[in-house]
Amino acid sequence: MSAARNAVVLGSTGGMGAHTIESFASDPHTQVIALAAAGTNLDFLAYQAVELEVFGVALRTGEFSAIDDALNAANERVGRNVRPEILIGPNSPMQAASAGVDVVVNAISGIEGVGPSLAGLESGAQVWLANTESLMCRELLQEAMGPQATALERIELLNPALLGIQSTLREHDVTRIVLTTPTTPDQSSRRRRGRARRVGHLTGFTTGIASLELRVITDVEVDVVGHDGPVASIVELADGRRVVNVHDGATPAIPSRRPWRFSEVSQPGIELARMAGKEGKTYPIVLFESHHRATQAHLNGEIKRDDIGSMVAQVLDAHTPPSHITPETLEEASLWAGDYTQKLMGSRGQ
Repeated sequence: MSAARNAVVLGSTGGMGAHTIESFASDPHTQVIALAAAGTNLDFLAYQAVELEVFGVALRTGEFSAIDDALNAANERVGRNVRPEILIGPNSPMQAASAGVDVVVNAISGIEGVGPSLAGLESGAQVWLANTESLMCRELLQEAMGPQATALERIELLNPALLGIQSTLREHDVTRIVLTTPTTPDQSSRRRRGRARRVGHLTGFTTGIASLELRVITDVEVDVVGHDGPVASIVELADGRRVVNVHDGATPAIPSRRPWRFSEVSQPGIELARMAGKEGKTYPIVLFESHHRATQAHLNGEIKRDDIGSMVAQVLDAHTPPSHITPETLEEASLWAGDYTQKLMGSRGQ
């Protein structure tokens, strides 16, 4: 029987935050006590707050009257009278993360999500992370947990590409992890976000960044192979068995009993991510931000897809990490990476 737990969800109105709330709503052992959001979708936030009967709502920006009106409308629609405490300000997500709950879900997008991740770990909570920027600073996460804590137990990775791996790491002695990366483009999505994801797959950065996320919770060797089928990852156990995790599967882990086609793959994002992980410090966050900027430039028609890897490599080569990593120096490195990438694109256009 599962023990009762309480949770705070940061970035609750985004895709991952909303999905996590849905799973919590059907879990009788979890009570969501507070929500945090940027403040751009007040109607949805108010609906979530009323449905879950939370005790607090935190907004990075906004007006008290606006969220109060949204709560009034949600209460009237649902037929309840939920009146959570309202907190507004840029530090409100960190305050929510520090509330002393059992689980902090961080689905905030951007470098602003790092502080709340650290605050949640410092409070003693288990932190579920969809904020990729937080996972690019392994050293800061470990410092926030303390020397005796184990990241494998305190941090939950919410990247769908890593589905099943963490539970296997907790239950078995693992000797090797193999991630897969597509070798042909997926034409199913035409939205900009879908286009960016396809570019990330074809350049290897999506899988390379996922390997950096895994680096937070394990030192097990991670390899990458090309694969266009259902397999997302293969986890090799010390006893010789293999556990296969499939994309979007109802059952996240299944025995490996059928042949699938895998191939060697050479993509710049994979190699650059491996190098950034080896160097550590602020190199992973620089790679992440530079890749994001370069991909947007490609989607805007400013550079070719094949130029993304070389541009990120130039940014990494030019980077000098700080002598000491803090949340402030991490943010400075991220901002520098974005600015330097823009500078490189500007010089190409001259």
